[in-house]
Amino acid sequence: MKSDIKNISDREILFNSIVTQYGTHNLNKSQASRVLNRSIPSLDRDRANSKGPAYKKDKSGNVYYPVISIIDWLLKVEHTYESQGFNYE
Repeated sequence: MKSDIKNISDREILFNSIVTQYGTHNLNKSQASRVLNRSIPSLDRDRANSKGPAYKKDKSGNVYYPVISIIDWLLKVEHTYESQGFNYE
């Protein structure tokens, strides 16, 4: 089924849902992998190849993904699939 998260109110609902579930605006790799349905090694590979959602590193080298970056990346991926003629239904 096709996702329809295009307008601001839907983005806010998705943002609030993720923040409520995880209690933070920045997800660690494990949390991000669950939200994105991707393995941690896949996320690591994406970062090494400058792909995937935007991320931040703290002074200790821990990686965090801002929730808004995850949402934007998901919407970008969905748009890319649609423009290539993929149909979710």
